[in-house]
Amino acid sequence: MTTHDGPAFDARRDEPLEARFERQRARLFAIAYRMLATRADADDLVHECFLRWMLAQRGADAPSIDNDGAWLSTVMVRLCIDHQKSARVRREQYVGPWLPEPLPTSEADDPGEKTALAESVSTAFLLVLESLSPVERAVLLLHDVFEYEHDEVAQMLDRSAEACRQSLHRARERLRQRRPRFAPSKAEHLAVLQAFLQAISTGDVATLVAVFGDDPRVLSDSDGKATAALKPVTGADRSARLLIGLAKKGGANATLRLCELNGWPAIVLEQEGRIHSALSIETDGAKVFNVHIVRNPEKLARL
Repeated sequence: MTTHDGPAFDARRDEPLEARFERQRARLFAIAYRMLATRADADDLVHECFLRWMLAQRGADAPSIDNDGAWLSTVMVRLCIDHQKSARVRREQYVGPWLPEPLPTSEADDPGEKTALAESVSTAFLLVLESLSPVERAVLLLHDVFEYEHDEVAQMLDRSAEACRQSLHRARERLRQRRPRFAPSKAEHLAVLQAFLQAISTGDVATLVAVFGDDPRVLSDSDGKATAALKPVTGADRSARLLIGLAKKGGANATLRLCELNGWPAIVLEQEGRIHSALSIETDGAKVFNVHIVRNPEKLARL
C-alpha cells in the first residue's frame, strides 16, 4: 500500500478503536459524499462503517489490519456501491431535477489535503459523476481524486486491475465529454457570482442575458416540497426571465448571504429566519453556464 493512508506499521495500535476510527473519519466522509452526493446518506454510511469496524475488531477471530485507512476505505466504497443501487431507484421517483445536497466547505477544511480540492466536490462535477455506473464512479474517485494505485483500487473493489483500468478509461471519457467548467480561482468565481446577482437585481433581462455563456441551464431541486420549476429551464432569455421573476417574488424581507458551498462561493437565501434556497453557479471565471438552486427543505436542513 502507498503511504497516503499511513504506514503499514502503526505504533499506536494500543489506541482505543474509537480513536483509530476518528483518524479516518474525514476521509471516509469525503469518499461517501463524493460517491453519493448526499450528506445524510454519507453520514449514515460513515456510522455503518464505524459499526463494522468495531464488530470486526472485537470479534473472536478479529482480522489482522496493517493499515486502518485502507481497510476502512475498502468497507466504505463497497457500502457506497451497494447503496447507490437503491439510491438510483429512489431518484427515478424524484419530483423534478435532482441536485447534490449542498455541503458547506471552507479553506480550513483538510488544509493541504488533495482530496478536498474544490473541483472534486463541486456541484457541477458531482452531476457529471451521476452519469457513471457505481463502479465507474468508484474507480474514478479512488484513482484520480484519492490517489490510490490501480492494484489498490482492484483490491478494494474485488476486481481485476485490467477491469478497473477499463472502467477508469470509460469514466474519464465520459468526464471529458461533459467536463464541467471552473473559474481559475475562487476570487474570480466570486466576482462572476456578484456580477450575476447584480444583473438579477436590475430586473433587466438584457443585462442578465449578457452575463450568461452559451446555452445556459437553470436546475431547481425541490422534490415537490417547495415551489420550483419541475423541468430544467434552458437558454439565456428564458433563464434570465425565470431568475428575475424569482427575485421579484422573494420580496424585501428576503436576505442573501454569501458562503462557500461545495468548494466554491455560493448564495444562501433566507426568509423570516429560515433558509429558503441555496444557489450556486457554474462559471469559467467570465460567464455563467449553469445555475443550481436547491429548494428541497430536507437538503437545506443541515445548512
